[in-house]
Amino acid sequence: MKIQLAGTLLEDQVPFLADTASQFPVLFGGYGSGKTHALVIKMFQLMDANPGLPGGLLCPDKVMFNRDVYPIIVNMCAESGIEFKYRNGQGRWEMYFPTTKSTVYIFHGMAKGLNIRGPNLAWFVINEITLLDHATFMAAVGRVRLPNAAMPQIAGSGTPEDFNWTYDVYVDKPMPGAS
Repeated sequence: MKIQLAGTLLEDQVPFLADTASQFPVLFGGYGSGKTHALVIKMFQLMDANPGLPGGLLCPDKVMFNRDVYPIIVNMCAESGIEFKYRNGQGRWEMYFPTTKSTVYIFHGMAKGLNIRGPNLAWFVINEITLLDHATFMAAVGRVRLPNAAMPQIAGSGTPEDFNWTYDVYVDKPMPGAS
């Protein structure tokens, strides 16, 4: 791994982060369980596994990104000495990480996936996957289509809210590649 992250993992984060074979790994947990922190680590793993290839980060809304995800990225980068740039590029916000020469496109919203357009991606991470609709999830899956991606995962984390589509495709009748 080119990127060396500071910090210690929680026991429940380890299987999610060790999963490099599943196409759709997910980490479900309660409030304060470290699921967003683990998702950011997964983002760095995917950047490292797919150097120079773009990836995506999806949050239900910009408020959740700014409140929950972005501070973890900033702190993790500061603690680990990782440089990045947060910028507005081609009509959407993105982060650029020189260490892996990776661009991470940031997507927000639950507009049945209509807002997830544009780049072809090597991987995708989804924060609070249980708050999104299935169409938005499928739109994210549809963006991961770079043939030279070494690890084309669509990873998610979230708190189970009810028996919605995430229960159906991850627990009740898991879709192929789900873990």
